[in-house]
Amino acid sequence: RPSDGMVTFRGLQLFAPQEQLRPRVSSSPLVDAGLAALHGRREEAFVLDLGVGCGALLLALLHDLGPGARGTGVDLDAGAVSACRENASRVLGPDRAACVGVVLGDFGQLHTPALRSQLLPQGYDLIVCNPPYRSEEQQRAYDTASGEFGGYTEHAKTLVAGETGLELYEAVASSLASEAAQALEAPGTSPLLRPGGTLIFQVEAGGRGQLGGAASRVSAAVERAAGGRL
Repeated sequence: RPSDGMVTFRGLQLFAPQEQLRPRVSSSPLVDAGLAALHGRREEAFVLDLGVGCGALLLALLHDLGPGARGTGVDLDAGAVSACRENASRVLGPDRAACVGVVLGDFGQLHTPALRSQLLPQGYDLIVCNPPYRSEEQQRAYDTASGEFGGYTEHAKTLVAGETGLELYEAVASSLASEAAQALEAPGTSPLLRPGGTLIFQVEAGGRGQLGGAASRVSAAVERAAGGRL
């Protein structure tokens, strides 16, 4: 493995396959927001990371939450799943890593029995997601300005969502809403996002690193896709 496969995120040493999205400092505030949302129940928190990649967000959260916290990551890419499992052992140690589930699957299909059955039946207090969020047009502009894949070495699938850039935000919101509706119809079943739980998306920053129109577009898309069911 090349030495440039090792990256540091919030002081944690992680292996990131070349084709996977490298953890960036810009994702650190998402971890801080997640920790703040879990204030008062950190030791018993259940965390779900959608599009877990090499595990940076999930493992940083579990590392800071303490030994009582449990977590699950979901990713479509087998290489990402393998890297996350490896990093869990490195960062948390073998014993705690055994409490981290990493599932190969489409996080836009959370409501399907095949995927839901692999996740914690009691649901999660915190769900985080940093999905590919560029539109195809944005990526073409990055490529023109900075070279192939906008100057990054990661595969385009880790950066580009589709025509609008909102596709994966919408897929997650719709799937979580469908799963929650199913849980309501099944007595004794907990939804993935537990009552009082928090869903946090990472959104591309606007000018000078400040949230801009992208945040409002994502918020509107998520609300629309969820149809008031979250």
